[in-house]
Amino acid sequence: MRPVRESIVVALALVAFTGCGQHKTDDAAATTAAVAATPPPAATPPPAATPAAVAAQPAVADNTPDTAPAPPADQVEAPGPVPAGQAWNKGYWRWENKKYDWVKGHFAYQLVEKEPPALRVEVPGRPPSIHHTWLKGNWRWDGKAWDWNGGHWEYNVAKKVWEEPRWEKQANKFHYVAGHWK
Repeated sequence: MRPVRESIVVALALVAFTGCGQHKTDDAAATTAAVAATPPPAATPPPAATPAAVAAQPAVADNTPDTAPAPPADQVEAPGPVPAGQAWNKGYWRWENKKYDWVKGHFAYQLVEKEPPALRVEVPGRPPSIHHTWLKGNWRWDGKAWDWNGGHWEYNVAKKVWEEPRWEKQANKFHYVAGHWK
């Protein structure tokens, strides 16, 4: 309906600009300019990925060429004394831009009164190698607000299964259950 309306508006504008045909005009350039100034119809954006479509994507693709090497040995981190109500989450190697970067470990609260937001939908893309498994992102409480830890590819040569971290409701609080390999 909208392109038809725009065509009618352009046609009326041309008639008004050039006349109804009773007057001769040699101003073809003006008519061409009026037609060229008409904007094309806006493109329809592609639909956004739904959580179900993202979940349907395989986290490990065995037909992907082996492009990423095994990560270096984990770095030794000295977290220091554990603050009350928190636990240490060790650092890990993140494969990004064709290289490994170390993501430092951090303390995380284990029992929180405020409910975490819904998980974000992440599109992991192509795995760096057949030995990598996608670990979904999760929410962590920093003592004042929820902070999103984005997902990452983890080297998994043993082909173990990753148990995702989660927040479980216990009475009127939320308890963090860390992710782990099984």
